[in-house]
Amino acid sequence: MKIFVRLAAVAGALALGACAGNEPILDSGSGSSAGGASSLDAGPSGVITKVGAVKVTPALNNVVQFRGSASKAFTYDHLQAVLYCRAWQHAQSNGLGGGYPLRFHKLEGANADSALVAIASIQMFEGSNTSGKSSLNQAWCGKVPRAAK
Repeated sequence: MKIFVRLAAVAGALALGACAGNEPILDSGSGSSAGGASSLDAGPSGVITKVGAVKVTPALNNVVQFRGSASKAFTYDHLQAVLYCRAWQHAQSNGLGGGYPLRFHKLEGANADSALVAIASIQMFEGSNTSGKSSLNQAWCGKVPRAAK
């Protein structure tokens, strides 16, 4: 019985490590000059995808997907700010007019200790936004937790 309990504990620890450790923790630099983020400086700390390290899929019909993850110390709202900030930066760095969210996918883990994972699908556009939907802007970068900057 002791061996079974030890094996279960080791397997659980390995699973948690795999969930939390897959995302790179890279320094994204000071790419954003958003002010007013001091209210979030006292926010949660832990493992979260840095804005500059968000995984970006190639565009298909100008729809780009952005993927990130975070430990349970964060919320999906924190992760959404990271992904939408990165989408705004992507539009700026690629000479696009901007983008607007199509869908925010929350991927739930198999257990309560699983990492938060989210995928944001963003419709990019050239020129001006004629869709009538709210465009992403730099304000999202001001909502990014300090640990993800």
